[in-house]
Order: sequence, then C-alpha cells, then structure tokens
Amino acid sequence: MKQLIRKLTCGALAACALAAGSASATVVNFDQLTGNGPVPSVHGGIAWDSGWYYLSSTFPPFEAHSSPTRIYSDADVKGFAFLDGDQIFDGAWFAGYYYASFNLYNDGLLVHTSPTLELFGTGPARYLASGYTGLVDAVSVVGIGGAYVMDDVTYHGEVPEPAAPSLMLAGMLAAALLNVGMKQSEVRKRQAP
Repeated sequence: MKQLIRKLTCGALAACALAAGSASATVVNFDQLTGNGPVPSVHGGIAWDSGWYYLSSTFPPFEAHSSPTRIYSDADVKGFAFLDGDQIFDGAWFAGYYYASFNLYNDGLLVHTSPTLELFGTGPARYLASGYTGLVDAVSVVGIGGAYVMDDVTYHGEVPEPAAPSLMLAGMLAAALLNVGMKQSEVRKRQAP
C-alpha cells in the first residue's frame, strides 16, 4: 500500500508539472547604457517617464546592484509603464539616502502601495519588494529626487493557467496510476497464503 501511495504521489507531481504553466521574470538592468545621460524613453520592455537618468561611474553610496549602471530620478515621484500590458511587478534594488517606495497602478487607479525601504547611505544595494501579486500597468517610485539609485527592476507576466488538455492528461495519468496500483494490490492478495 505504501508503494501505491508513493506511485500516486509521484504521478500527481508529474501531472502537475506537465499541467502547470510558468512565467519567467524579466530583470531590467541598465548595464548596456554607459556613461551618464537620460534613460531612453523605452528600455527593457518599459516606457520610462522623462527625468530618469543613468549613471555608470563609481559614486558611493549610489552603487549599482549589478555593476556598473543604475538609474536615478530628478523628482520625488517618477514613473514608468509596461509596454506589454499588465504585468506582476516584483520590485527593484536601491542604494542611497532617505527612503524609497512604490505606488502600483492599473488602468489609472492606485491598487497598492509598497512598504517603505529606508536607505542609510551605507552598505550595498537593498531590495524593495512591491508586496503585491496582482497585475499592474504602471509604477511610480516615491523617494527624494537625486537621493537614491535604482537597479535590476524585476517583473513578469501573469502565470498562465493550465490548459484543459493538460488537465485532462493529468487526470488520465493519475487514474492510470491508481488502476495499476489497485491491480498490483489484488495480485498480492491472491498470492498471499
């Protein structure tokens, strides 16, 4: 019976792996941009508001998470929008002074405000998670303009739901495993003295 349970568990896990969709994260770094200057209006699948600038030279404590380039803004609130429609925004890395947080929007409505990350001007870049798993189409970064840098902006598309054929295949696989296990159990019972 233990083997039957083990086989069913393995079968169910295999079926779930076949049926489940996956979405890989997009990490937008700025390392292709060298020197200093305005961030292009479109970079990494994101439309950037004017007023974002990149910096690749060393300038402590404004260090990049993935060297050498990171971005900063000229205003206390500065935004960006996803070009491929609604996304799940994971977060980004920050270094510098004071604080940073995110406001997340969908269809022009504020749907979530992240926790606030305090920046002390010491140590390596620190990650600020958005704290939201819903879909958004725009993000604004709240901080003191010129007092922080941001790097490795991370987002991903919605995880696709399993398709009906995949679910049917998973169910048939589980039923077949159960049938094999039951037959083996009956054979063992007949062979027992």
